[in-house]
Amino acid sequence: MLKLAVLGAERNGRHIGICGEAPANYPEIARYLAQLGIDSISVNPSSILQTMEVVSDAESSVKLRDASSKTAASVQPAPEFNEGSVLNAPDR
Repeated sequence: MLKLAVLGAERNGRHIGICGEAPANYPEIARYLAQLGIDSISVNPSSILQTMEVVSDAESSVKLRDASSKTAASVQPAPEFNEGSVLNAPDR
């Protein structure tokens, strides 16, 4: 669902962001969203530094991949992330 939302917004020239603690509590979600090209992620102040580091690393890996393949059409989630697993995960 996340991938469909981000790619759909991109396709239609719309800004897409997420607000909530999922990207802060689950860094793999922040990484995945950054790899997809989400425009913004809003988190609590206590989570900013960790989330910024994760997003920066993910964006850097996308730039490196784009430079070598010239396409980002097939973004794959990090191996530890599964969209369905987050829905049933206990709070951290």
